[in-house]
Amino acid sequence: IGNYGDIEAILVAKKFGNCECILLYVLEAAVVWKSGEQVKVEEIQVDPPKATKVRIKMICASLCHTDISVCNGFPLASIAYKRANSFPECSTIESVTKVKEGDVVMPLYLGECGECLNCKSGKTNLCLTYPKRFSGLMPDGTSRMSIGGEKIYHHFNCSTWSEYIVIDSNYAVKVDPRMALPHASFLACGFTTGYGAAWKEVDLKKDSTVAVLGLGAVELGKIQLDELLTHEVSFHEINKAFAHFKQPDCVKVLIKF
Repeated sequence: IGNYGDIEAILVAKKFGNCECILLYVLEAAVVWKSGEQVKVEEIQVDPPKATKVRIKMICASLCHTDISVCNGFPLASIAYKRANSFPECSTIESVTKVKEGDVVMPLYLGECGECLNCKSGKTNLCLTYPKRFSGLMPDGTSRMSIGGEKIYHHFNCSTWSEYIVIDSNYAVKVDPRMALPHASFLACGFTTGYGAAWKEVDLKKDSTVAVLGLGAVELGKIQLDELLTHEVSFHEINKAFAHFKQPDCVKVLIKF
């Protein structure tokens, strides 16, 4: 995980007040039904946010090796990534204080309470209160997604390949909106592990001379940012992203919406 945890995508938080609403949203989704198969784009239904949840609009996302592992059956056998057609601006959101409407945020598969021993250490955000979840469900034990009444599951609290998502607000972190969003979208575990090693562990200074071993994303993360983004695809070409990622010249794929 490195010093910052895994960051799956860059999004814009939306808070729509305390309007009680029972509408289901009909979306297009890329769904994995069986390990090893290609993802399939089909219609799903998404419930509005509950207490402590936020609805988020997607700008861009990235593909990392964890996505491929999960689609091949480890550690989860069923994932859904949803894409919105339309949303009524009416959702139930209560007790959300960490983010507000219009904030630029990243969803995390690890939350951060800011109070536990790990969060206060200054060295890791492997939070003890909001850990990585393998159940495919939110902390309240629910899923916000279904197909024909059949529950489908969130990928590590996020399911970020979508125009809109609903997540627990404790798994979202604000981002400086001045940052180039395509760059921010692929600051995943591989990059932050490499960058964290150079910045926090080795404590490199300007003009230092170093040796970097290996050519993977972790090692490249110690050197530069721009060249990590090697391929770019649209949401409806999501299976091309998987094909690109399996090639030796691909380090990171950006999925645009």
